[in-house]
Amino acid sequence: MEKEQIGEVLSKPSESRVTETKFRATMNTEQIAIILVDDHEITRSAWRILLENNPRFRVLADCNTDEKAAGIIKELNPDIVL
Repeated sequence: MEKEQIGEVLSKPSESRVTETKFRATMNTEQIAIILVDDHEITRSAWRILLENNPRFRVLADCNTDEKAAGIIKELNPDIVL
């Protein structure tokens, strides 16, 4: 391979680097949707306070039983159930 060709290859972003950059950009701008489930209200409140102080997270709902959680999860489709 000649010097010009090597320079061209090195100066072009690889597909994996472009994909990774797009992935990171998406991850940095979208909030992570969370549902909190715990039978202790104080635990749910503490988690809510911690998570809501970080702009990366959005608490959609909280509940105290797994039965209630199942319905809320189907309805709201969160990224994480904690």
